[in-house]
Amino acid sequence: MVYSLVARVLVVFITMKMAISWRRLALGGSYRGSHRLVSSLNVLPLRGKVQGERPAIKVILKPATQDEAPVVTKLSAAEFRKEHQVTIKGEGVGGAIEPWTDFEETPFGPTLKRVLTAAGYTAPTTIQALSWPIALEKRDLISVARTGSGKTCGFLLPALHNILMERDADKFEAQRRYNTRGRKIPSVLVLAPTRELAVQIETEAQKFARAANAFVMSMYGGASKGAQIQKLRSGVDIVVATPGRCNDLLEMGVLNLSAIKYLVLDEADRMLDMGFEPQIRSIIDQIPEERQSLFFTATWPKEVQSLAADFLKNPVHISVGDSESLTANKAIRQHVIVCSERDKDAELDRVIERINPSADPNLVPKTIVFMNRKHACDDLAFNLRGRGYAVDTLHGDKSQALRTIAMQRFRNGRLRVLVATDVAARGLDVHDVEVVINHDMPNNVEE
Repeated sequence: MVYSLVARVLVVFITMKMAISWRRLALGGSYRGSHRLVSSLNVLPLRGKVQGERPAIKVILKPATQDEAPVVTKLSAAEFRKEHQVTIKGEGVGGAIEPWTDFEETPFGPTLKRVLTAAGYTAPTTIQALSWPIALEKRDLISVARTGSGKTCGFLLPALHNILMERDADKFEAQRRYNTRGRKIPSVLVLAPTRELAVQIETEAQKFARAANAFVMSMYGGASKGAQIQKLRSGVDIVVATPGRCNDLLEMGVLNLSAIKYLVLDEADRMLDMGFEPQIRSIIDQIPEERQSLFFTATWPKEVQSLAADFLKNPVHISVGDSESLTANKAIRQHVIVCSERDKDAELDRVIERINPSADPNLVPKTIVFMNRKHACDDLAFNLRGRGYAVDTLHGDKSQALRTIAMQRFRNGRLRVLVATDVAARGLDVHDVEVVINHDMPNNVEE
C-alpha cells in the first residue's frame, strides 16, 4: 500500500543540470517508481526565465485515471490476464492458474472471511486474486506490482490460513513450534524496509490474527530491544521485522528462526536500495531450507533478481503491468518544474499558493513534501509552522515514538503537511493524500 496514491498531483523540482535527461523522458521516454514518477506528454514553456539560464520547462501529464478497483467481473483465466496486464511465468503453471475474483472462491475459513468483510474489503485485487492460489499451493512466489495494489493481504492471509490448517491437521508438527519453556516460536517471518511499514503490516495482520488466534509482533530499530525480547519470549506466530533489528536479535541469540515455514520479503527492491542485502542473506541462512518464500516488490531490478535466484526454488513469477520498463503511474497528474537550486524555495512557495489559493493553512490539501536531507526537512517544517500550517517531519533522526505520533496525526488529518525523507517513500497507507511534492530529485531512477 501507499498513500493510496490517490495523490492527485505530484510535483518534482529538478535543477537545470538534470533538465536534458528529464526532457528526454518527457518527449518519449518513460519513468516509473512508487510515487516519484514522470512520463511523457506535453512540454509547455513557463512564464519567465531562470536568471542566466534558458527558460524552465514544465511537463504535464494527462488528467489522472481512476486507481485500480477491486476485481468484480468473472473472466476466464486468459481474459483476466489480458484485462489486467498480467504475466505469469514458472515451471508447471502455464495458463492453469485460475484467479480467485471473489472471496467465496477462496478456501479461507469463515472467521477470516468475516474479518475481510468487516474491514471493508469487497473483492480481491488483481495481485491477491493470483497470489493466493499460488501461495496456498506452497509454491515460492515472486510478485511484481506497483505499491498500493494490495500486496500486504496478498501474503498475510495465506500465512494465517496455513497456521490454522497446521493446528487442525498436524498436532505433532504444531508442537514442534514450542521452545523448552512451552512458548511458541514464530513460523512466519515478514521482512520490511522501514519501521513505519513494519508497524503498518503488524497492524493489518492483527485484524486477521485475532480471528485465527495467532500472535503477531513487529521488531525494528529505534525502539527498546528489551520490550521486543519480552514479546518474543511470551510466544508469537508471526514476526514482522526490519532486517537490521532482526539480525541484531539473531546475533544476541534471542530470536529463534528454526520453525520458520513462511518467509516474506515485502518491498524487496527498497530493502536492497537501503543496503540491507548482507543482513537479509544472514537472516535467510538461519531459516530452514524447507520453507516457502515469497518476494513482493514494486520493481524488478537485477539485485532483486539475484537474491531471488539464490533463495527461491522454482518460483512462480507474477507481474502486473510492465515490470521490464520504467513507466509512469497514470493515476497521478504529474508536473516537473526545472529551476536552479537557489530558486527551489521560491518555486515551492508558488506551488503551495496554487494548491491552497485561499491562503488559509487549515484548507491546504493533505500534502507530503519529500526532501533528501533531514535538517532540510526540519528547516522547511519550521518555516511552514511559522506561517500557521499544521506540519511535522518524518526522518531517521526522530525517535520511533515521535515518528509514530506524526504518522497518526497525518492519517487522522490533524497534520495537513508532512515533510519527510525517503523513510516514507514506499508502502505507507494514507488514503487521502492529494499532493506529493519532491523538493529534491530522487536518488535513483526507480524512485
